[in-house]
Amino acid sequence: MVGSPGDVAPTLAGPGTLRWASGQPVGPRSMTWQVIGARNSDDIYVGARGLMHDMKLSLHMSRVWRWAFTQQALQKYFPPGADSKVIRYEESAPFADGWRRGAVIRTPSTTFGPAYSEKRPSDKQPIRFFTAPDPPQHWQYHVLIAEPAAPPIQIPVVFVGSMVLTSGKTVCVVADHWEMTTEREQSIAQAIGAAAEEPRARAGIASGDIGGVPLLIDLARLRPEDGEHADAGGG
Repeated sequence: MVGSPGDVAPTLAGPGTLRWASGQPVGPRSMTWQVIGARNSDDIYVGARGLMHDMKLSLHMSRVWRWAFTQQALQKYFPPGADSKVIRYEESAPFADGWRRGAVIRTPSTTFGPAYSEKRPSDKQPIRFFTAPDPPQHWQYHVLIAEPAAPPIQIPVVFVGSMVLTSGKTVCVVADHWEMTTEREQSIAQAIGAAAEEPRARAGIASGDIGGVPLLIDLARLRPEDGEHADAGGG
């Protein structure tokens, strides 16, 4: 179930699920992240495993991209008529011929939490773990989307996994390092402090954008304590 960067990375011939985490399976660690390709469209869903029944990033083929609560979460946590949308994004501009970024996921080791039990993925694909670098360097993961005829690109990254969507587009997840700024560190500390005062703030994820690209920041220490760490599909 658990892999390492030295293992063979998943390369799926069709839509499926890619899973990974930063840190160590025995802790400290980030949450497990996953990218799901829809079976009957080019829709892509991104989120933390076990929390996607409440919140997920949806990259729709209609070019409507949104970080939002699910209908299940709306009914459970919010009054009638509440808006599920947290942030709406425009489809990102290509950064190379036929290539665009769908999301950036940052997993600062300063917010890692303890180990937790996870169910075996139903598709038997691995959860790949990436050992955290020394601060102020941290892992960030890029969800890249390539058109069917996009030429190959060469960028200095670690390959996490890939899949081919129904149209022939390819989704790749790659990783590199980013350096934590003082401003970002302060904003994360504020989020952690707020959660200490308000249990409902234990969402485990901060959101925003980086150059118009959806940005999700792993706050594993704020992972909801009742989270079910099993697969949850897109929709």
